[in-house]
Amino acid sequence: MAYVVVRRDRVPDHAYFPTHVDTITEHVSDQIPLPGGRSWPGLVFAPSAGPAFEQFSLLDTGDYLTHVGKVGGRTGHKSATSGRTLRIEDLRAINEPLSVGRLLEALETDRRAELQAVYSARGGFLSRQTTMAVIDAVRRLRPDSADVLAWLSQIGAADRFIEGQAGTRWALDRDKVGIAKRLGGFSPSQPWRRPASDDDPYTSGLFEMRNSPTEVSIMEHDSRIVPGFHEALGSAAGRADVHVFVSDRPDRFGQHRVMQVLNVNATGDETWSGGDLVYYHVSTGSCLVVQYKVLTESKRLGREGEHVSVDDPMRIQIAKLHNLSSASLAPGHPHEWRLGPDCGFLKLAAFDGRMDPDDAGMVRGMYLPASYAQLMLDKGHKTLGYDTAGRYFDNTRFIDLVKEGWLGTSGVTINELKDYCKYVLSSGGSLLAAVDHSAGGERQRLKQSRDRSPNHKPGRK
Repeated sequence: MAYVVVRRDRVPDHAYFPTHVDTITEHVSDQIPLPGGRSWPGLVFAPSAGPAFEQFSLLDTGDYLTHVGKVGGRTGHKSATSGRTLRIEDLRAINEPLSVGRLLEALETDRRAELQAVYSARGGFLSRQTTMAVIDAVRRLRPDSADVLAWLSQIGAADRFIEGQAGTRWALDRDKVGIAKRLGGFSPSQPWRRPASDDDPYTSGLFEMRNSPTEVSIMEHDSRIVPGFHEALGSAAGRADVHVFVSDRPDRFGQHRVMQVLNVNATGDETWSGGDLVYYHVSTGSCLVVQYKVLTESKRLGREGEHVSVDDPMRIQIAKLHNLSSASLAPGHPHEWRLGPDCGFLKLAAFDGRMDPDDAGMVRGMYLPASYAQLMLDKGHKTLGYDTAGRYFDNTRFIDLVKEGWLGTSGVTINELKDYCKYVLSSGGSLLAAVDHSAGGERQRLKQSRDRSPNHKPGRK
């Protein structure tokens, strides 16, 4: 099904960027069913300040289909008075708003009646059949929005969970992409559809939702790939997938952030246990490696007994992380100073091994610096987990510290990064390498965070 929201006003503009907001919260009738823990498509009708008013015969109104988005599974709570609120996320504009009348005329009789009834009630939900008919009609009338509509048709259509080794691999690889995007200042939204084969990398299911290819994205895709990086790592494993992210919003200098992601999976390897995330920020020479391990019996975060056993291969991997950390140069400038020399971390992932295709959230877990984990092993620990590690970083704290420049290397070259990646692949492992080509360093990232804050006042330093 799909939720329909009819607004009295246009979708508001973002406070600090020349675009509409990413998320809106709408008051709807309490007769509208809850999302039920799933995500569903959302259709947003609103007045439009777009092109000239279209002439049509069925409905004399100024409302248009202006945006589509995702109604998250965790929304739908009761409002303070009557009714309930729905949160519509990942808003995407239709490339040229489409009038209600024009859309109704493009539908068959039964589907037209259902949409008109919901619209006249100022909101509601549509059946799956009518939802797909509406998406098909919009695709015919607004072909420039085909990619956005392809994403919309995937929401809520997949199986509730993807299980087995493929579900585990894709869930953890999605988490790696999510960390890299958050570190690089990209939108964490990850439009994705299940690849044709379970052996395909997670990134092969990603697709862009730009209304049309921009000149900057084409230019960056052709020129910003690290020379030889794809070829060197692809040949080491025989299978690689490259995806280039270009930020939707330019910075204050008019430049888009660009990040290349190389996803190499150890497909068919029954000993696969998590893989690595390698994040490298080119302009600062800052590198970070997160090695994933799945906690046993991890259906609840922090449950006693959740652990990962330490074996010889894991000891070797931790030692290799130490070697990469030793390549970091001594700080020669205040912005290069770090809390410590570690660039390697273990993420002990606490999840049940199933992937929800519609959930863009992060896998819960604990981050341990490699040197801290090594000290635990030196003191005789045979397992790592919630009942043995006294301290750890959670997702929020870890990402904030890296973004602000407190964690990571300084001065590591791309060749040293290649050497580490080749070691992982030659050892039968898998990795997701993210190379962030965006200009600027930690100071610019902090300013971006302030600019996005609702409490920020323009002009404040």
